[in-house]
Amino acid sequence: MSDAITRDAIQFEADFTSHFFGYSSEESLALEAMALASDDATTNFDSYETSAWLRQYLPNNIIDRQRLSRELRRISASVHQDDASYQYYCYEYTQFSKNYRNNYDVNAD
Repeated sequence: MSDAITRDAIQFEADFTSHFFGYSSEESLALEAMALASDDATTNFDSYETSAWLRQYLPNNIIDRQRLSRELRRISASVHQDDASYQYYCYEYTQFSKNYRNNYDVNAD
């Protein structure tokens, strides 16, 4: 089994971030790009195309990158605030995942 990160997996995470935290789709993809860029040494994309697609969401200027970095820390702190917060996050993630799989049409354009 491969540990490669796929475009579909990134899109799922961004869609959940939009759903749970209320960010726009583009902002959620930018957050995913920042999170994976900060872990660049261990990031293993399934293809160059996936990496290039995600890089387009990275902000070009340092101010926007710093803002997104602060948002990532805020998100992490809110999820890990206490056990109840984390359990709620996990529950919502599971429910979203079930509904996402039921509503996701791989043949849709």
